[in-house]
Amino acid sequence: MRWLEVIRVRTLYASASVLSYLTAAGETLTAIPELKRVEIYAGLPANTDIAIHLLWEKGAPPPYGSEPGQRMVSDLRKFGLVDHTTWRRREVPDTTLGRDVKEAGMHIDKP
Repeated sequence: MRWLEVIRVRTLYASASVLSYLTAAGETLTAIPELKRVEIYAGLPANTDIAIHLLWEKGAPPPYGSEPGQRMVSDLRKFGLVDHTTWRRREVPDTTLGRDVKEAGMHIDKP
């Protein structure tokens, strides 16, 4: 099962130390085989909001996120406000496209 963990941080100002932390954390996270993708986004226009997306492929998502995600949340609190959520993909039929879409989160190319 695929599921997504989203960690958002709101800092007072754009900080190089947050980016340093995320770079080091990213190196650690790449060693986890069940973690399929790590994406980091900066909010516009001020770059004081940062979103980290961790895409997992393993069992059911824990209600409070993964252990690495929880550690990251704890570490990021020193930089500002932190929000942490987990999301699972939902299976829904899509009759508008004339076929079943197995995952609501899958990407569909436009014709």
